[in-house]
Amino acid sequence: MLGLARLLLARDGRTDDDVRQAVELAERAQALGDGPRVDVLDVLATAYGAAGRYAQAVDAAQRALAAASRDASATDRTILEKRLGEYRRRAASSDARN
Repeated sequence: MLGLARLLLARDGRTDDDVRQAVELAERAQALGDGPRVDVLDVLATAYGAAGRYAQAVDAAQRALAAASRDASATDRTILEKRLGEYRRRAASSDARN
């Protein structure tokens, strides 16, 4: 499920339907889990970001980073921090336009 969400998000010529399906798959993977998983939350944040749902992307990325503080390498945490910063910038830009 999570692998398919990743593939949909990474594919060339990605469509809005691909993004919608990726969000649904990542949300389902999160709901089926028995606690926060960095990989699931990271894909969920990516899917929300691709869908333009930046506030939700920020939330998922923050949860991924919190989970990563327990069991991820410094490199992984740095990558997550960069992604979180990008979602925050996009959320702020989106809010400024509205």
